[in-house]
Amino acid sequence: MPQAGQIVFYDRSWYSRAMCQKINGWCSAKQYRNFMAKVTDWEQAQDITFIKMWLSISEREQMARLTEREISPLKYWKMSPNDKKAISQYDEYTIAKESVFTNCGKWHSVNYDDKKAGRLEFITLLNNLLGNNHANF
Repeated sequence: MPQAGQIVFYDRSWYSRAMCQKINGWCSAKQYRNFMAKVTDWEQAQDITFIKMWLSISEREQMARLTEREISPLKYWKMSPNDKKAISQYDEYTIAKESVFTNCGKWHSVNYDDKKAGRLEFITLLNNLLGNNHANF
């Protein structure tokens, strides 16, 4: 966990139990329910401010990126069997994401179909949130 004054970025693995573990059967229904029931209370009990950002990619863009990854001599190594499976589970991931958004504190969604524009939107949103003394978290 970060120390006072630090900013730390975590990736989606923090919510892995609520997303890919649930969808792929890597956790039990009981483990999933336990996580969903406790994660928000645990986060609120910490002396840490959590800013949750979701980099949103459309199904069409995700398919294009995975296709590029699969054929590119520079990116093919990033492709895994889970990536291929995930695109067929796009709707399931969308439902899981909506459950997390509804039940796990405030989230900020950033359109990431265009990476350059998405990065600018992310940085602008983060700057605005930090500049407002945490009022909008």
